[in-house]
Amino acid sequence: MPPADLVVQCAALFWDYLAEHPACAGVLMREAFAPDEAVAALVQGHSRRVVKLAMQYIESAQSAKLLATFNVRRFLMRVASYTVTFHAAESMRRYIMGAHCSFRAERDAFLARVRAEVTTMGDGSTAT
Repeated sequence: MPPADLVVQCAALFWDYLAEHPACAGVLMREAFAPDEAVAALVQGHSRRVVKLAMQYIESAQSAKLLATFNVRRFLMRVASYTVTFHAAESMRRYIMGAHCSFRAERDAFLARVRAEVTTMGDGSTAT
């Protein structure tokens, strides 16, 4: 599977997981505003390996010119923060996106943005 496809697939899996388990997204959102050491330890314990592998994979693909060059930490933070916020903050989602927001349309738009970010090179061309 090409690197861009794998990155998009992983973003889709994270989106789908939080869509199926919005309480998990809620826990992550609450932890952002009211830090709880037990929750922080749990999140770090589960995410440390995933983040490390994601960074290594993306950076290797970037080195091989198979993905665009971008700040991997910022990219992962944007993916995580948007996905968590979308699924955990229902009133914010309704206010900004509208009461009739289509989860499918938003998922598709989000994944298209992820794909564009990982494939569009600085000169406008796409990674091969």
